[in-house]
Amino acid sequence: MRITSDFGIVVDGSIVILEGILAHIYGRRLMGRTLSKEEMDAEGEKGAGNVVRSATFAVLIILIVFFPILTLTGIEGKYFTPMAKTLVFCIIGALLLSLTYVPMMASLFLKRTVSVKPTLADRFFEKLNRVYRRTLDFCLSHVWGTLVSAFTLLILSFFLFTRLGAEFIPTLDEGDFAMQMTLPAGSSLSRSIEVSLEAEKKLKQDFPEIKHVVDKIGTAELPTDPMAVEDADVMIVMKPFSEWTSASSRAEMVEKMKKSLETVEGAEFNFSQPIQLRFNELMTGARADIAIKLYGEDMTELYAKAKEAAKFTTAYDEYALRAFKVNSVADLLKPISRTDLREVMYKLELLGGQVKEEKQPDLSAIIRSLKKEENYKTHFLVPVKGDKLLPVSVEAIQYFYISNGLVKAVDSEGKEFVFSQSLDELAEQLNPHDFFRANRQFIVSRKAVSDISLWFNGRLAINLKVPVPEKIIISKAKASELKDWF
Repeated sequence: MRITSDFGIVVDGSIVILEGILAHIYGRRLMGRTLSKEEMDAEGEKGAGNVVRSATFAVLIILIVFFPILTLTGIEGKYFTPMAKTLVFCIIGALLLSLTYVPMMASLFLKRTVSVKPTLADRFFEKLNRVYRRTLDFCLSHVWGTLVSAFTLLILSFFLFTRLGAEFIPTLDEGDFAMQMTLPAGSSLSRSIEVSLEAEKKLKQDFPEIKHVVDKIGTAELPTDPMAVEDADVMIVMKPFSEWTSASSRAEMVEKMKKSLETVEGAEFNFSQPIQLRFNELMTGARADIAIKLYGEDMTELYAKAKEAAKFTTAYDEYALRAFKVNSVADLLKPISRTDLREVMYKLELLGGQVKEEKQPDLSAIIRSLKKEENYKTHFLVPVKGDKLLPVSVEAIQYFYISNGLVKAVDSEGKEFVFSQSLDELAEQLNPHDFFRANRQFIVSRKAVSDISLWFNGRLAINLKVPVPEKIIISKAKASELKDWF
């Protein structure tokens, strides 16, 4: 249907020009004559000239229809703008051909002997014309009835317009599901793997329609889609819809999957479709169709506003409040279930010392930290070629990182040194005022930081003054810690 429709739009100008030539040549004026080549060329030119204005305006009217599509933005623009541009250029090219190529080909291939014989199409349109004349005579003899009927249909169309949906693009059925699993901030990789395997096993056990389940946790080697280890994209490959037995629609299947996963504690699940998920993330940075973004420097104020937004949206979606719980401790409402209470205690254990409380400072802890500061490393002995150990000043080191299982350091001159200690051990030996543990791969020096840029989904990216092997990404959970460090 789409191909046929587009083809008809493209050849519309050519059809008008050809019909004008046929009507001019095969009229009563030339009936029974055999035209010479010169006469055929002249008559074809006259016939095309009679309708060239009509054909041009008809094509321009078609082009005007595509102008609103060219103004679309967002996902709709990326979907339909290329199609609109292609058709506009195609129609303009077809118009030029209809004004030049079509008349020339008509003069070459049309019969020069003018004789008209009634065809099946002529008889059909003759009958159709008689029906049209009777209908027109009836309408002209009942003017008020015709006007009332026309306005009634117009008002009815306005009523139907108000009942239409607001979406320009209907949700396309991709056949498969994309599920996002989110654990509390600070969860370990082993915990993410454990929960994802539990969710995968639960889905396969409860739904025979599932063919495969593939999990992607964290960030890939090429960070085109950076995520923390507490985030996972789960692709659920389904069997054909005709083989479904657990649900009769996609919406029902999603609801049943959500209900089945309620037994998996400590994680939140959001369902979408693979292509739809990728488009939403590329266009808005969010992984859902609707997202609320809050900006500001005061984390306490942002937290309070997020609670207000979450409670407001629950009037429309019972699952919206769950989105708020992911990166906070909890917002418990009566009645409180044992599962919710266990989840709160688990999050408190993960957050540990990150929870700020209004209490008196522990003077003994401050004294211990001051004493410990004196024991931070100022130099390291690192092995070099041969059997030698080279002293390296901590002040000269720009960053530590892991490469192929080895811990290395880079100084201000770009020289690399291999260390025997792990990054965890180095983090204990370095002064936290001067060095920051960015992620599992990097420890960076304050002196080496050039600037900090915003990254996807609330993350940050540290840019250093010296070259680095890969982008240094700060997770959303550590972004506030990095700001406090500066």
